[in-house]
Amino acid sequence: MQAATNRLIASLQPQFLCTIIAEDHLKVLYKKLQLGITDGSVPKYENGNWFKSSYNILTYFKKQLNDEDSYNIMTYPWQLKEEWMPTGYNKFYDILNEVKQIVDSKYPQFKIEDISPNVSNFLWIADSKDIIGNITAHFEINKNRNNLSVDIHFEGTEEEKNIFHQVIKKLPDKVTWKKWQNSQSLTYDEIYNINDENISEKLVSSLVKINELIGDKVRYILENINTLISQYQVKIKEMNSTIQLLEYKKQIILQGPPGTGKTRRAELIAREILDVSDIAQLQDHEQYKIVQFHPSYTYEDFVRGIVAEANGDRIEYKNVNKTISKFAKVALDNFLDSKKDIVELSLEKWIEDEFNLFIDKISETLEQDKISLSDNVDLVDLMDDAFLYIGENWKGYEHRMSFKDIKRAYLDNNITRQDIVKNLNLSGSARQHATYYIVVLNKFRDFLEGKAIPTNQTEIKEKKYILVIDEINRANLSTVLGELIYALEYRGKGLDSIYEVEGEQKILLPENLYIIGTMNTADRSIGHIDYAIRRRFAFVDVLPVNLESELKDDFKTDIFSKATSLFIENYDSSIDYSDENVVMKKSEYMTADFDPKDVWLGHSYFIQHYEKNEKGEDVKEKPVEFSFRIKYEIKPILEEYIKDGILKESARSVINSL
Repeated sequence: MQAATNRLIASLQPQFLCTIIAEDHLKVLYKKLQLGITDGSVPKYENGNWFKSSYNILTYFKKQLNDEDSYNIMTYPWQLKEEWMPTGYNKFYDILNEVKQIVDSKYPQFKIEDISPNVSNFLWIADSKDIIGNITAHFEINKNRNNLSVDIHFEGTEEEKNIFHQVIKKLPDKVTWKKWQNSQSLTYDEIYNINDENISEKLVSSLVKINELIGDKVRYILENINTLISQYQVKIKEMNSTIQLLEYKKQIILQGPPGTGKTRRAELIAREILDVSDIAQLQDHEQYKIVQFHPSYTYEDFVRGIVAEANGDRIEYKNVNKTISKFAKVALDNFLDSKKDIVELSLEKWIEDEFNLFIDKISETLEQDKISLSDNVDLVDLMDDAFLYIGENWKGYEHRMSFKDIKRAYLDNNITRQDIVKNLNLSGSARQHATYYIVVLNKFRDFLEGKAIPTNQTEIKEKKYILVIDEINRANLSTVLGELIYALEYRGKGLDSIYEVEGEQKILLPENLYIIGTMNTADRSIGHIDYAIRRRFAFVDVLPVNLESELKDDFKTDIFSKATSLFIENYDSSIDYSDENVVMKKSEYMTADFDPKDVWLGHSYFIQHYEKNEKGEDVKEKPVEFSFRIKYEIKPILEEYIKDGILKESARSVINSL
């Protein structure tokens, strides 16, 4: 568009302008002249002002050739284009050279080597210390067609790349993970066009910003990469072991004392299984759900229950699926669809789309009049999931004719009333009132007359669905789960619920639904988990760990060690106390009735907190006084342990010294 505008201007002002229309070509001409003529006579290119630059170069040629006739001069640069324009002109190369000039003159924190004229898609940039600047991690300016962006690019080993995801848990605004072939990048969320004005300055600005936002974190990882990999290998081994257990048992409980990160461990397991890069992505993920139990939680909150719905001037009561039943239904639909071929999937999708159109047609008809189903029974209205019909002499409200039953009857090729009566895939209401259902089914079949069934679906892969139940032992599990206690063990086998939903009494948990519970072992409500439930879950210990090597000064090691001495005798931070072969010797401060691993105060209590900015990010210059945590979080729970008979009275002196 700009070149066309310049061409128009040149045609209107031929005596004043050079005929080099494209601005990037005119820039190249200027640079060529400046490199060849060093006496300072060549004018400077006026960035963003093609008119003035074109006029200046024409004036320069007039002076050098001693010819004032514009018509003789104005086409001369174009005639000599082959002399000054390199074959296969590379605008990206020019932009990168301008970036290098700006960085070299203004930003000593970066280092750019000489740029090859053959550069095509990216420029590798290092920081001045050469920390970010190797194959493991480096800055890049990337070109994708005419789009340019700035990234921190990771091309090391799989272990090295995984470390960045493990340590960089929360990304600042404007920075996101991006997959690129077999590697990944942290990209700054500004995409520019190669023809943008001041493109070089914009790219440098993005480079500076991404360095300010995430550069220090990346440098910390690079400087400690070997230590972090060792820690990561231990964690991934534990993670893989837990995931294998979950896939075998289908439901596990992560148990441990307060402050050990059980909920976060559950989220990390879900992140690994669902293959998302950030825990934040779980929040709206179709295959993930988290719920927190509490003492008043019931079967009607979790499995199935009754809700009241307004219908015109009256209230109707309806049985509905609740948290686990709704989530299990989504998982089951995927599990069943994954076993179907393309033809069957295409038919079902076509029926779904066509039935929605059929509903619209019925709705339009009902706006004018009711629809007769027999001599004295009429279809009179519809809801979100059902038609409503009623007889002239029937007492009470309308009956529901589920859309699901009509679609199922069509797919099962029910032709007669007796076909519906005998179809066990349909609800009891459909089989009982088959006389009316067959009328609507035939209307739907007439609606489809002459329409071709497409084969345009792709195969559906089986997915895994993760339900996290936080604080699972705070509710009375036997009451909340009801008949699901049986379903936990016998996956895929339907069992009768006390509530019928949409004509279906049975409920089941599919093979691709995984349940992760978290349990605070110091909680006195632990007795609510009876043997029948314990037998159906696998239990995984999540114990406190010393985080000094990972968090440095942000972990209060001395206070952690002193508090730990209340529970474990001769505590040694180099020992992995979660290892079943390690003997955890109880301290002299603990009473005989409790096990240290159930009550040992977790590591999260000893992590330095910071004030947050408006984006929810830590402000490192504003640490929260740690004495607040000691006074209002650590000491109160330890003193509660004394009251509950977990710690002896002799522990008070240690607590007061924290």
